[in-house]
Amino acid sequence: MASIHPKRTELEFRDLREFSPDIVCGEYNAISVMGEETGYLRFILRSGKADKRPSDSDYAIYCSKKPAEALEKLFGIGPVDNSNRTLMQIQADFGEISAALASYEMDMFVLPKGKSGLSQLTASRMDVSPPRKFRQGGYLKEIPNDPWDRAYLYESSQLSGVKGSYEIKSLGADGLPGGSGQNADVSTDQMGYLQHIINN
Repeated sequence: MASIHPKRTELEFRDLREFSPDIVCGEYNAISVMGEETGYLRFILRSGKADKRPSDSDYAIYCSKKPAEALEKLFGIGPVDNSNRTLMQIQADFGEISAALASYEMDMFVLPKGKSGLSQLTASRMDVSPPRKFRQGGYLKEIPNDPWDRAYLYESSQLSGVKGSYEIKSLGADGLPGGSGQNADVSTDQMGYLQHIINN
C-alpha cells in the first residue's frame, strides 16, 4: 500500500515592512514540492494572526505610515482624533450596540431582523420560551441615535447554523449616502480601522 506524504510548501517573502509593534505587511510566494507557485500575494500579520487575502482597504490602511490619511482618502472619514466629538460618539455607540447584539445572539441564537431590528434589543419578549431566553430588561435601555439625532441604519444576514453578520451605519450630518468630513458615512465595517488609528 502506497504511503501518503503531506504536500510540502515553501514560502518566499519580500517587501516586508513593520507598521506598528503588532503589524507586519508584505508579500509571499508559496512554492510546492512540485515547483508550483502561487505568485506573490499580499499579506498582513496583525496581532499574531496572518491575513493571507487582505482587502484593498485593509492593506491601504493597516500597511500605511499615515493610516488616518488613508481612511479619509478611501471613505471620507476624518479627522480621526479626540477633537472629532461626533466620530468619537459614533464609535462609542457602535461599541455599545455591538456588545448588545452579541449578547442577544448568544441568548437567542439569531440576530434581530429587519431595518427596525435594533428595537428588539430593548423590548420585553414574553413570547419567547426557553432555550431562547430573552434577557429580562432587554439588552439596552434605549437605542442611541447618531450625533445628528437620526436613527442608526441596521442590516443583518444569517444562514441557518452560521454565525450572523450585521452592519450599523450613520449617514453623517447631511443624512445622505456618501460625503466626506462631517457628511461621511460611518459604518461598523470601519470600526477596526478607527480603533487601529486611535490606538497608534
